[in-house]
Amino acid sequence: MLSRMQSAAFALLMLTLGLADAASAADKRPDPADPAADVPPHRYVSDFASYRPPQFEQKLDWRQANDTVRDVGGHAGALKGVDEPLRPPQPAQSGPGMKHGGHGHHGGHKP
Repeated sequence: MLSRMQSAAFALLMLTLGLADAASAADKRPDPADPAADVPPHRYVSDFASYRPPQFEQKLDWRQANDTVRDVGGHAGALKGVDEPLRPPQPAQSGPGMKHGGHGHHGGHKP
């Protein structure tokens, strides 16, 4: 004999299975393997359909733009006022195995 808890669990399981079966019966999709199946038409929407080009406030003459860059001190001058001063890149450190001056250390060409 089943206990009251087991009976309730069994009833809940049957109810769940019944609801799942009813939901799958209501969701009758056409068979994807059936070439004659009725399917809704495909509607193509481009990803660019809602694209809006940028709206610039003002278009500068190229000469005026070049003069502006020159007046602020060049491209690096655009960074004037930055807390940390600009530093030139440091040369690569060469160690004992970093000999320069040709390819003689490869052994050269041997005929």
